Amino acid sequence: RQLEVIKPKIVVTLGRHSMECFVPGLTISQCHGQPKRYKGQVYLPLFHPAAALYNGGMRQTIIDDFMQIPRILTKISHAPKSHESQTEDRTTDKKELLVRGFAPQKSADNKLKL
Repeated sequence: RQLEVIKPKIVVTLGRHSMECFVPGLTISQCHGQPKRYKGQVYLPLFHPAAALYNGGMRQTIIDDFMQIPRILTKISHAPKSHESQTEDRTTDKKELLVRGFAPQKSADNKLKL
């Protein structure tokens, strides 16, 4: 309900537990750093930063994933209206998320709708 009120352009999930709450059925190791649209909202699953404390080799991956956020926000803000935006109430399953990635949606008054 809070996301409906705030209407963020993107929700960044940190770690697999928060990812599973918002975008169920995906594997963090396979989809980290890749924006996903689920039920009309764009999510960016990322490894939790504490993972770098346990596995130093993940540090650069985590930094690289975080560095993508500005680019993704720009892409969302400048994306043209797509055919998929007309089907925002459509149910999305795991395979479709992996294939589609994400496509920002705009409302009838041409404002970005997340």
